[in-house]
Amino acid sequence: MASTTTQTDYAIPGQFVTHHPRTPSIFNGDVFQDAEDWLDLYERVASFNGWDAVLKRRQVYFSLDHHARTWFANHEREFPTWDKFRNSFLAAYAGGDRREKAEAALHTRNKRFIESVAMHCEDMYRLFKRADPSMAEDKKLRHLMRGVKQELFAGLVHHPPDTVTEFMAEAKTMERTLE
Repeated sequence: MASTTTQTDYAIPGQFVTHHPRTPSIFNGDVFQDAEDWLDLYERVASFNGWDAVLKRRQVYFSLDHHARTWFANHEREFPTWDKFRNSFLAAYAGGDRREKAEAALHTRNKRFIESVAMHCEDMYRLFKRADPSMAEDKKLRHLMRGVKQELFAGLVHHPPDTVTEFMAEAKTMERTLE
C-alpha cells in the first residue's frame, strides 16, 4: 500500500511583508564616509523594513565592512543595545569637523556642468543645514549666486532675488531659456 503525504502550510510568526526589504548601504570606516549620514540612512532603511531596536542592533554587523567591522567585532560586548551601539558608533566615527567641512564646501561648491540648478540647490541646502542650520537668507543667496554659471549669474544680477525660493524659480526659468 502506498503512503500518501500531504504538505501542510505552516504560519510563520512575524510581520507580513508586502514589499521587498531594503538593504542598508555598507559603512567601512573610510574618512570620506560621513558616519552621521550613514547612520541616518541605516535607520531609515530599518524603519522601512519594520526593524525594532533589537533587529537594528542584530543586523548592523552585516552593513559594516573593513575597519568598521573590525571595530564592531572588537567592541561588540560594549553595546548590547541599539542606543549604546549608536552612541559608540558616533563617538568612534563622527568627526567633530563635520560643520567645518560643510562650511569649506560652501565656499568652493560650484554648479557642475551636468547638474541642474535644482540639483545644485538641493546639495547646497544640505550644506547650509550642516554648516549653520540658522544661516541667514542673504548669506545663503551669496553662496548660491557665487556657484552658478556666468550666464545665470548675469541674469540674476539684473533681477536679484530676495529669497532662496525666488532664486530657485528665477534660475530655473533662465536655465530652461538657455537650453
